[in-house]
Amino acid sequence: MDSTFIYKYLSNELNEQQTTELLEWINSDEDNRQFFIEIKNYWIGAGLMKAHNNSNDNLNYELFSIRLNEEKNKRKRVLKISSFNNSKNNLVKRFLKIAAVFLLLYSLGTTGYLLFEHNVTEYNQLTTKRGEKSSLVLSDGTKIWLNSETTLKYPSNLNSKNVKLYLDGEAYFEVAKKAGRKFIVNASDINITVLGTSFNVKSYSTEGTMETILEKGSIEITKEGNNAVKDEPVMLKPNQRAVFNKISSQISVTQITQNTDENTQTELKNSTEKPEGIGQIILPTNQEEIKLYTSWKDGSLRFRSERFEELAVRLERWYDVQIIIEDEQLKNSRYTGKFEKENIEQALEALSLSLPFEYTIDQNKITINKIVHPNDK
Repeated sequence: MDSTFIYKYLSNELNEQQTTELLEWINSDEDNRQFFIEIKNYWIGAGLMKAHNNSNDNLNYELFSIRLNEEKNKRKRVLKISSFNNSKNNLVKRFLKIAAVFLLLYSLGTTGYLLFEHNVTEYNQLTTKRGEKSSLVLSDGTKIWLNSETTLKYPSNLNSKNVKLYLDGEAYFEVAKKAGRKFIVNASDINITVLGTSFNVKSYSTEGTMETILEKGSIEITKEGNNAVKDEPVMLKPNQRAVFNKISSQISVTQITQNTDENTQTELKNSTEKPEGIGQIILPTNQEEIKLYTSWKDGSLRFRSERFEELAVRLERWYDVQIIIEDEQLKNSRYTGKFEKENIEQALEALSLSLPFEYTIDQNKITINKIVHPNDK
């Protein structure tokens, strides 16, 4: 993996194939994922997300490349997965230095090409780890819930006409109304503009899509980058879900409707009876459809007809574990249910009631196999 892919991804310059390769590299190893998230956080904090819109982008790219080339020359090899892990702290420090240089030049008034708007905005940052959730209330009364493995950057000053927050992960917002102000959430090069509303945003930089679900009010979705002027804003109404595909750069909107899928309703019907003390699979009612996307903030992990491979990613964040599914058929098995107070073992026991599988736990690493019954031999 060429290290310049990171810069070009953050600058929105990769094609579809290159973006796919980078996302695969990020998801291939936990250290890769954590390193990428940290670099992007510093990138956002320094205002570098707007670099590709500036006429002096070549200078920004050159500075970025110099720092990375120094690291590569030092090790006499391309930064691969292992070297990304080993050089993590050094590269983070180097990015901080780059950001500091930009800030210094701006303060001296010598750089009209800098990446900041008219005034340098001071940002606060809140980060949650795996298995951790958090919430905060901003000074204007806006309430925000953060899901596991999420980073939120928000300005100290909320009195400006444009208040912009940066999200990497998943968060639920209840935005306080304020006349004459635009409240903007930036996630995966998508701007979500609101006046006063409740909505959920899921945008992990390690995943190929960004989605937002509107519960109340209205929001406007626009793209950042070179193609932004060519795209019409997307208006979302309550109970609608918008998904942005990072590879195709397309936005699709669907209506969140009541669950009428008979196959889904009967999928785990026989698994709702459980031994005492084991997590229970509970089918969501029609009235709770939207909670499939938002109930995490209330301590409930809900899923409907979700592939086990995708559900495993959510379980990893929810319980702070690593899950390895060795059986390919099991990866594509679908599950519907809800977990609240269950621990990871109780959750696995409940899931195995539908399609029996065996698993082993070694500290926080879980390996899952499908059980072969005697009558199947």
